[in-house]
Amino acid sequence: MKRFLISITTFFLTVSITVAATTLASFTGDVQVDALKGQEVRFRGRAVRWVDPPGCFDCYVGWDVNVTYVVSGPPIAGTVGVVVGGGYEGCSGGYVDWYIGPGDQVEVYGALASQPQQDLVFVCGGSPWYYIRRVTTFRHQVFLPVVLRGRY
Repeated sequence: MKRFLISITTFFLTVSITVAATTLASFTGDVQVDALKGQEVRFRGRAVRWVDPPGCFDCYVGWDVNVTYVVSGPPIAGTVGVVVGGGYEGCSGGYVDWYIGPGDQVEVYGALASQPQQDLVFVCGGSPWYYIRRVTTFRHQVFLPVVLRGRY
């Protein structure tokens, strides 16, 4: 009876691991395949938070961005994940403004990967013209006069 329980437990563990591995592999592949279909999007929004899962060395990293409006491409709304690097095979290319902070207005141009959980826009791994950059406007900047002693 004890061997039977061990055999059944081993069988169910093996099936569970196989199903989990297959599901995970297909999910990772779907993101990359959808991103390479050629749907490009350009939009403006506000950077919400930097996403870098701790302890995960093969995960994508980037920003969560609340979309303000779409400049070109398919309509998207809500919070979009902007992938700027990482991944198992690496993700390079495109331009990333590394001085972006939470709350900054940003403009994003990249390859769209629609997912059930959250839309992803890949800035890396595609065209070198893809980017995420801060958008500044003069009405939000404060100019202070620089006074140099002895010169004026």
